[in-house]
Formats: sequence, C-alpha cells, structure tokens
Amino acid sequence: MGDGAPYASERNIDGTVESVQLRLPKRGVFAIILTVTDAVGNSAKARRFLTYDPDSVISIDKDKPITASEGTFNTGFVWLTQSVGQITITWSGHFYNAFYRDGNLLNGIEEHDPPLGPYDESTGLPPSSRSRLAIPNDNGIIRYRLDFAESSSGRDEPGNWVDILEGKTSYTISITGDNNDDITIWMEAYDVMDNMREDKTTFIIDKTEPIISDMTVIDSETMNAESSLLRFKRTATAGAGVSVEAHDDESGILEIRWQVIDKTDSDDVYGEGKIEETSPLDNPSRPCTALTCACITRGNACFYLKYVLPIDITQLSDFPKDNTECVIRITVVNNAMLETSDEVED
Repeated sequence: MGDGAPYASERNIDGTVESVQLRLPKRGVFAIILTVTDAVGNSAKARRFLTYDPDSVISIDKDKPITASEGTFNTGFVWLTQSVGQITITWSGHFYNAFYRDGNLLNGIEEHDPPLGPYDESTGLPPSSRSRLAIPNDNGIIRYRLDFAESSSGRDEPGNWVDILEGKTSYTISITGDNNDDITIWMEAYDVMDNMREDKTTFIIDKTEPIISDMTVIDSETMNAESSLLRFKRTATAGAGVSVEAHDDESGILEIRWQVIDKTDSDDVYGEGKIEETSPLDNPSRPCTALTCACITRGNACFYLKYVLPIDITQLSDFPKDNTECVIRITVVNNAMLETSDEVED
C-alpha cells in the first residue's frame, strides 16, 4: 500500500545469510514475507510489516479550528461564555497527514492466505510495531499532546503536557477564569513516523451581553423621528428604518436583527431581517474613525457604533391590517453569541 501501483519483489537468499538490505522503490506500507526451506523441502513462512515514508508531512486545516464545545469561533478567536467549570476542547480534522489519510494506510491488513498462525504479525501498534491491526487515528494522526494555561497563571509556554492517544480528538479541562481572561491551548500532533506539527489557539471569556444605547425610527426622506412607520399605513414611506447605536467591549458586534411584531401579540411577526456588516472588514468602503467605531483589545478589531437598519414595509411577508399598531424588536448579537433585545415604537 502506498504511492501508485502495488509493488512486489522476490529474492533468493543462501541459508547462511542472517540479514539482507532492501531498497524500497517508493513510500508506503510493505509486507516482508520470509520463506524458510530445509534440506528435505519442508518450508514455513513468516510475515512482518514496515512503513517506509521519508517525506510526508502533517498539515493544518484552518477551516477546522481547535475549538471548544461550549465556545464560538469568530474574529479569529474562540469566545467562551462561561468562566468556571469544565469545557471540552475539540480538534477533529484540524491536523492531518494526507498520505496516510487518503491512502488508507492505517487500516487493518488482511490475513495471509493460507493463514500463517504465530508467524504472522497479528498484534502490536506503533511505536513498538506495525501489525495487521488497524491503527486508531484521526486523518492520519495517531496521537496528540495538549497543554493549557489561563492568563491569570502568568504562564506563556507549554510544559504540563497531557498525552492523548488512539486518535482521540477531544479533551476536557477545568477552568477558573474571569470575564475577559485568556485561555491558551497548545497542541502537538504526531503520525506513525513520529513527525510532529504544533499549533495553539486562544480562548477568551466573554460573559457580558452587548449594550444598546439608542434606537430611533427614521424616515428615508426626512431622516428624522417623525415617521408614521410603526402604524403601518399602506402609504407609508417604503424606505424607512431604524437607527441603532450599540457596542460590545469584549468581543464586538456580530450582527443586528430586526423584527416587526404586533404590539399586543409578539408572536405575530410581520417581517424580519438582519445586517452583518458590523466592521470595516465587512465593508471596506466605510472606514472607522474615533467617532464612528469602538475597538476591542483582541486582534485590534474595530466595530461600528451606529447602524441603520432599512425596513421596506411594502415588502413585509405578512402585511398587517390597517390601523394595526406594531413595534420593532431589535436584537444585537456579539461574537460570543450573547444577545440583547429591545423594542422601539412611535
């Protein structure tokens, strides 16, 4: 098993020879079968396996980050909304060796025909041996090492490694941090050749919801607060909307959602939408200034302070009846997926 077509070669060896050198033509998993024949023609076979791989490497899939089952991956960080207790770190598919993964080289090996009994290498796993047994792995990686430290510990280098074997891709840790604390995760991944690839990520604790500081109904023509938008006369301006001022000091704003709902029955939703352009990364044509943006300390990311949510009332999915009084519910979501809601009406 390996690159290209299967390879087979046979060599006759004098009975006095106790070792032989082999030149393998390509990388892969090879079976070495030794047939021993005595002077009267009796013979027996023994089989051993070896992996020849001088140049494969461990890679990292950035689309499958190291994360936490209780966390949210946004703005290049994992945000946690709990600071005390257990969290489970997961990394399935983050590390991989394409040679072993795509070639299925760690799968089990079929029994010899006819069976060789005790002379076949039926048991044993790396690093001691390669046998017929399948080697537990995740995308060609057979073991990991993990360490973590909270910012309050003052430790910025790994050293308290935990071994994680059999291709397992999760590990539970206990944390005792506080809001806005860092948790650094260091990882090392190893393949059957003991090649190693390292990586690390940072989790940040954010337990606070975003803040809505102002909401104002505006008219597309007058841009003031005198619109009759919320009473929903069918002749109302189609391009009206809501001006929202909001910020989040820890993780920043992810999105802002709006719903037009019945004033007396909030289950009646006449229309909804959202905006996701919350920073210059989403809208380069709208750069930040000291007055228009607030920046968080993590990654130097900046987010707008003021948003205009356009609400075209002529396009509502379920236009309310005449003289129906409605309110607009605004929900601001931060990058830790915490949210704050408020309502605005005439």
